[in-house]
Amino acid sequence: MTENARQPINLVFLHGWGMNSAVFQPFIESLRQTLAVSGGVSQRFVIHALDLPGYGDLIDQPCCYTDLGLLAERVEDALPQHCVVLAWSMSGLIAQQLAISGSKKMVGLVNLCSTPKFVQAHQWPGIQGEVLRQFGQQLSKDHSKTIARFIAIQNMGQVDAKTKIKQMLDIIHTKPLATEQTLKEGLHLLENTDLRAKLKRIKQPTLWIFGRNDALTPAKTADHIKTLQKESEQIIIEKASHAPFINHIQELKTPLLAFLHKI
Repeated sequence: MTENARQPINLVFLHGWGMNSAVFQPFIESLRQTLAVSGGVSQRFVIHALDLPGYGDLIDQPCCYTDLGLLAERVEDALPQHCVVLAWSMSGLIAQQLAISGSKKMVGLVNLCSTPKFVQAHQWPGIQGEVLRQFGQQLSKDHSKTIARFIAIQNMGQVDAKTKIKQMLDIIHTKPLATEQTLKEGLHLLENTDLRAKLKRIKQPTLWIFGRNDALTPAKTADHIKTLQKESEQIIIEKASHAPFINHIQELKTPLLAFLHKI
């Protein structure tokens, strides 16, 4: 084993649109318990959950989400060295941009229910741009209700969905919600970003994880990504939707740990 392989890995969780870092806490607690059972293995991993600029603890530090390059620089400043970034949903665009730009801090990338292009296009599965625009209109009318509706979509088709929706709402409300401006700029990022042609520039080991029942980032995107980033891995969690760290904890831990042990 090389000296680099023995170096501790910082596993960094980045949240999605409308959320904050607290949303990962149930999963992180379960992951830490699993690592503790592994004894010395747990010493190789240090887990972090970061708020994106303008969210949670960083609500007073907004950043222009209409400039992905600048946003990625801001996020990289907060990353620890020798890290694997697990980026969920919108934050996957930020993490992909970091990897494309040749981040020296990132040694691995996990895109969870994310994609290089969120909006549907010719022969590309995704959400309709009109749906994102509707969210933007609703934000102006009722900030909290719009977030609640988004969480409901994330849990569509899940067992005990109402309980899971309430759980996620309770968790994210332990921190300040992002401002309407930050959220609207995030929707702009989701609607207008297309990193497909740049994925081949990513050098870090990359794992893409999808949920079979995800209405926001369709699982069939996996086949398209495989052609764009040939060295990457794709995993589909059966019956999962957009938040497998809430509804399918064990099914998410298994491929994540397998990937981490390869780094």
